[in-house]
Amino acid sequence: MSVITTISEKCQRCYACVRNCPVKAIKVDRGQAKIIEERCIACGSCVRVCAQKAKKVASDISKAEYFLAVEKEVIAIVAPSFPAAFPEFPADNVLSGLYELGFHDVEEVSLGVQLTIPEYKKLIEKAEFPVISSFCPAVVGLIEKHYPDLIKYLAPIDTAMIACGKYIKKHRKKARVVFIGPCVAKKEEARLRGRGVIDAVLTFKELKKMFHEKGIDLKKIKSNPNILHNGKAKLFPLPGGLLANLGYKLDLSNQEFFNIEGRENCFEIIKNLSTGAIMPRFVDILFCNGCIDGPEIDSDVDLITRRNLVGAYARRFGEQAKISAAGLDLKTRFVDRHVDYPVPSEEEIKEILKLTYKIRPEDELNCGSCGYDTCREQAIAAYQGLAEIDMCFPYLLHKSRGEIEYYRNRLNMQRREDLLDAIIGESLAMKKVKQLVERAASTNSTVLVIGESGVGKEVIAQAIHNLSSRRDKPFIGINCAALPELLLESELFGYEEGAFTGARKGGKPGKFDLAHGGTILLDEIGDMPLNMQAKLLRVLQERQFERIGGTNTIEMDVRILAATNKPLKQLVQRGKFRIDLYYRLNVLNIYVPALRERKEDIPLLIGHFMEKMSIEKRVSPKIISDEAMEALVAYDWPGNVRELENVLERAMVIADGNIIKLEHLPAQVRVNSRPGEEVKIKPLKQAVQELEKSMIENALKLTNNNKVNAAELLGIPRATLYQKLKQFGLL
Repeated sequence: MSVITTISEKCQRCYACVRNCPVKAIKVDRGQAKIIEERCIACGSCVRVCAQKAKKVASDISKAEYFLAVEKEVIAIVAPSFPAAFPEFPADNVLSGLYELGFHDVEEVSLGVQLTIPEYKKLIEKAEFPVISSFCPAVVGLIEKHYPDLIKYLAPIDTAMIACGKYIKKHRKKARVVFIGPCVAKKEEARLRGRGVIDAVLTFKELKKMFHEKGIDLKKIKSNPNILHNGKAKLFPLPGGLLANLGYKLDLSNQEFFNIEGRENCFEIIKNLSTGAIMPRFVDILFCNGCIDGPEIDSDVDLITRRNLVGAYARRFGEQAKISAAGLDLKTRFVDRHVDYPVPSEEEIKEILKLTYKIRPEDELNCGSCGYDTCREQAIAAYQGLAEIDMCFPYLLHKSRGEIEYYRNRLNMQRREDLLDAIIGESLAMKKVKQLVERAASTNSTVLVIGESGVGKEVIAQAIHNLSSRRDKPFIGINCAALPELLLESELFGYEEGAFTGARKGGKPGKFDLAHGGTILLDEIGDMPLNMQAKLLRVLQERQFERIGGTNTIEMDVRILAATNKPLKQLVQRGKFRIDLYYRLNVLNIYVPALRERKEDIPLLIGHFMEKMSIEKRVSPKIISDEAMEALVAYDWPGNVRELENVLERAMVIADGNIIKLEHLPAQVRVNSRPGEEVKIKPLKQAVQELEKSMIENALKLTNNNKVNAAELLGIPRATLYQKLKQFGLL
């Protein structure tokens, strides 16, 4: 899974991420801009430009907090650019704040710089071809995924982060190492190359969040005088910092040593290297304008001020004693991770362009509204499955002419997937439901929809009707539990004039009459009285009925759908439901899972309801804060989808601004995210066992169910872990 993902309910089809992604690692699917992991270099450009905050960086906060809570020795290694991320605080106070968070020791990544510099000097001296520094993980990802012919030039040496982690692990074998820096790509690097060395990666933005949540005020904190590290190595994040540490002066006339920073310059030199246009001895390439400009630096001050902050901090320290890398293997290797995409022929490109009314070259406006520089690039992306035709703004304007005719045609030619979109959910369980709905719609068989109250059984029934050949005929629903027996019979079958006291003059047609040629939904069928069940069974068998007080037989042409939240089999066993009617109804069975069984669908449902309510109430859609979203996902929703919709409507009403926060949610929802709000007294032994079980489950989750690693994580013998697993029923 990519370290950057899209929050679908926030994505607004602006295509800013497509426009700014340097490697076009974005796939637009039904308007949603999704990250393609096999192309993404985790540079963070999409995160920076997304005005809707729809791009989410994978967080290691919970993992770091877990280590701090259970481990004896957790060490923070901090990128030397940290003074630029905290311009309002003294640098020593920031480092001291890490101790306040619970870190047992703090080291700077400049230690790793000192360890790797000798290796770089050896490599450059003996290399017969250009050497590209491998310190920047975004550059490494760019080469591995998009320019694999340059892999042979990458310095096969660990980054400062990995080297620092290896050094710590060698001397403190049981320590947990948490890297903290400004770079999103470091999360990807730790996953690919730092296993067993770097245990978690936090960005400066995440660190600030932890300081805030723990109530740590860096202005008032006492600085720790023991934090004294590195000298020149602290300049590493600045432009030319690596060359300075290697002992080379930055000389613009020098054709052997290059220092390249910034996205555009990065691509230019990589293309020149790829074509052989230049052949320098050494190239230091940074995707950003130095590490002081990383995507998660989270600093409001300008680039020059950041540079001065890091420089001023570094000047406080002299040269540090040499650190020995003896016994450390600082070698690494790179692999070709390039994935080929099909390339369309010229004729195929022209055919795609025709779909958006681009027949002549002058029709290609190259306006960039789709996120691609040219219409041809967008056509190629569409051929490769990365873009959609509906991304073209001039095309959409053209289609909007004659709006009434357009929407009439659109309604008549509505795709099956559009109709299925009414069933919100992409979980495995809901995908199975959608498959069953499609199959049910292709037949005329009776369908029984089962599920708890509020799961959306009527939505499923409506979708079956809309997808069926009866879609142009009526869809009629009736709640069998809401009416007494006599009224239920008259509602279903209708009545003739004078059938009973109070009967309407001229009589009244029933639901079966009104639904002729279409579909009828018998909702809450499990609550239908037994006497009424017998009459319904006869109608289903004979496909005809009579109105109350009438003598004429009416032929029935209606598709029957039934829904219930009751266990009909158990009702049959207790004599509360006719067995013959049960089998007559249960031809096709669709189980709709409860919301707690498909929590991954909750963000999708939230996005759907927020959009729906904003349209109905004619207000701008509101954003759900991260804390509120976590609470909504954590809650079990006994009232299912209906309860979720009601909670969101309440929150939308009471939220003053454009953001729905945790305090806008009901107490029963909030309590899941703040366990401390409600403390229940229980026997101490029971509480300890519950805590032990929870920690073991978390350890297994963090180690992908690896028992050996989990035991090590928990600091207990493997045999003890197995005893606990058996005790808690986790084996």
